[in-house]
Amino acid sequence: MVKPQDDDIKLTSFVAFLEYTVVNTALPTIQTVFHVSVLNLQWVMDIYYLVISVSMVIFGRIGDIYGRRLVFYIGIALLLLASIGAGFSQHFGWLIFFRGMQALGVSAVITLAVSIIYVVFTDRVNLAMGVYGLVTSLGLAFGPTIGGYLVAHYSWPWVFFINVPFLIIGWLCCLVSLPESRAETKTPLDLGGVCLLIVTLGSLIYGVIHGGEHGWMAWSTCIWFIIFVVALPILVIYESKQALPIMNLRFFKKPLFSLAALCCGLSGCLITTALFFDPLFLETVQHHSPKISGLILLALPVGIVLFIPLIHQLLKIMQLQTLFVLSFLFLMIAACLHSLFQADVSTVVIVIALLFIGLTWAVCNIVTPVAAQNAVGAEQSGLAVGTVYTMFNIFSAITLAIAVVVYHHLFDANQHLGYTAAFLSGFKMVFILLAVVTLIITLIGAVLRKKVTS
Repeated sequence: MVKPQDDDIKLTSFVAFLEYTVVNTALPTIQTVFHVSVLNLQWVMDIYYLVISVSMVIFGRIGDIYGRRLVFYIGIALLLLASIGAGFSQHFGWLIFFRGMQALGVSAVITLAVSIIYVVFTDRVNLAMGVYGLVTSLGLAFGPTIGGYLVAHYSWPWVFFINVPFLIIGWLCCLVSLPESRAETKTPLDLGGVCLLIVTLGSLIYGVIHGGEHGWMAWSTCIWFIIFVVALPILVIYESKQALPIMNLRFFKKPLFSLAALCCGLSGCLITTALFFDPLFLETVQHHSPKISGLILLALPVGIVLFIPLIHQLLKIMQLQTLFVLSFLFLMIAACLHSLFQADVSTVVIVIALLFIGLTWAVCNIVTPVAAQNAVGAEQSGLAVGTVYTMFNIFSAITLAIAVVVYHHLFDANQHLGYTAAFLSGFKMVFILLAVVTLIITLIGAVLRKKVTS
């Protein structure tokens, strides 16, 4: 019999993971409503990934010290209030603010949900985590489809309002069923590492966006890149000397761990970029409705569902490191297919490209944590898994910022050719560059694979 709090945790976690992707099919509508450029539109996603990248470890440590249930409740409250605020936003700046607040809530819910499951379900934690992983993967996967339906039949604020009833139900149920727990040993929070990571990532991402808006040689742009250049080596040196760093860089000396991190990072690059640009392509170039766009994007979760049962069979005939390299090839195929899109491209080609991304997402969700734990050992498994998942968010934020700047530059340069030609010029170049990056990482992965095997 499943304990009642298991269903409560799954419900709130489903909503938390849904927020990663439910907004994507609403992006074209949000752009029209607020009259913003694609360069500004990307903040809807980038602020989300940026905040999550640096806040998950903070909430994890705070939960260990002050109580996991308490911080889990705070996360639900933040996500609830932020969802209401985002839906009622009348100014784009407020929407971005509430998206950042949503990211804080999601960080707390995701991080503490896993910790609570390990404490509550000690006798059958593998079963509980398996069900939890399935439910949260469905939240990630079906977000674009749900978002497309809500925009088509209601309006864009409903991609935020949809969270409210589920969060209230989950919160009320958790109040009466969820036990409190704390860590027996209180570990210190790496506040210095957190601050340095915020400065390093924030200056790089804002510098890229600022350069696209105000020019790469502008003094204001140079200041942001100078901050990044100075902060990065300080971050690396500082973290290498910490006993409990926010990101343990020593893990990356292990080839298997590096492969897992590359898989998460590269998956973040393709998933985030595709889910940002594909709805724009489907709705503004091919003129599909948000509902149809969401249905086409359903190919991505279908790829996950199709590949998950095969992963365990594949691992019987190939090693973890070989499967990682295979997943890199899947992403390269997806990027190459995207670079060939024309205005009249067949829906079948789009679906195939999304299926390949879904295949890698399945590897990322299932194989990556196993490889990370195998690489560093059981004692540091939690930090190892958190580090590789953080790579997903970091790569997502940086890649999307660069991709939008590249797109925006080519779109502006080709506007005289008409909207479709201008859009495709930027769209194709983004995915050509991603295909090149994926090829390079595939070659690096092949080298790391040999090191692991030897």
